[in-house]
Amino acid sequence: RVQEVTEKLKGTDEALPWSDDDISRLVNKENFLADEVFIDPTNLFQQLKAAYPEQLGNIQLPTKPETTPEDGAARDAAGKDEKLIRLFLWHKTGDDPRLRTKSLNAQEAFTIFIKASLLVGVILASPWIFYQIWQFVAAGLYPHERRYVHVFLPFSIGLFLLGAALAFVFVFEPVLKFLLMWNSNLGIDPEPRINEWLGFVLILPIGFGISFQLPLVMLFLERIGVFTVQSYLRQWKISIFVVFVLSAMLTPPDPTSMMLMAIPLTFLFFGGVLLCKLLPRKTSPFV
Repeated sequence: RVQEVTEKLKGTDEALPWSDDDISRLVNKENFLADEVFIDPTNLFQQLKAAYPEQLGNIQLPTKPETTPEDGAARDAAGKDEKLIRLFLWHKTGDDPRLRTKSLNAQEAFTIFIKASLLVGVILASPWIFYQIWQFVAAGLYPHERRYVHVFLPFSIGLFLLGAALAFVFVFEPVLKFLLMWNSNLGIDPEPRINEWLGFVLILPIGFGISFQLPLVMLFLERIGVFTVQSYLRQWKISIFVVFVLSAMLTPPDPTSMMLMAIPLTFLFFGGVLLCKLLPRKTSPFV
């Protein structure tokens, strides 16, 4: 909707009191939208006169001569019909009912409140959750391997927060533009529901945060002897294929979000290989 309004204003043939930069600022930064309306000048003057009687009360419009249907038809044929005034009425984006999220049943708002509370709680409690996961894994390790828990934990939390921040800062905007582009191309007005919208906003960062644990998982598997640096490099094509499959599973069903997750994970995979090579198991200071 915002993109449609911007293109309509910039593409009009009529002279407007705003430059393209002014339109972009009003729409993108100040969150205004403009609706195109056509108003009869006589009705517009009557409404202004009623709203400002002291200023406009003494002004009278010239009376129109009475016309017959034949006169109107002749005037239409000659192209002299009265023109309506074209106006662009600006209003805040939040005041546009077409852009408000909607719920379709009575319990949906309460359900969303509970879901949002749980998901936000998971994000805020992620340090403690990761600590408990590593403690559970450490229970089945040898004493010298348990030291990895205290080394991996802060990096695990940092990678999770980095992935979530990447989703919020760089992923949401291009993904939403791509998805809403199809609504514009098909002439469909989107009516987002709060349930689907909140699920998209909260689930996507969690998926990015979990996927960014890839280098630590690779280092851990190398430490316990499941894989080696040579096996990672030998099977790198299969690994990249798995990365793209996981990206498709952890993101909405569109290629943009999948690529925005798969590309960083590809770099993280090779970063994990480099990490395993720089900290080989036999010469690790933690053994």
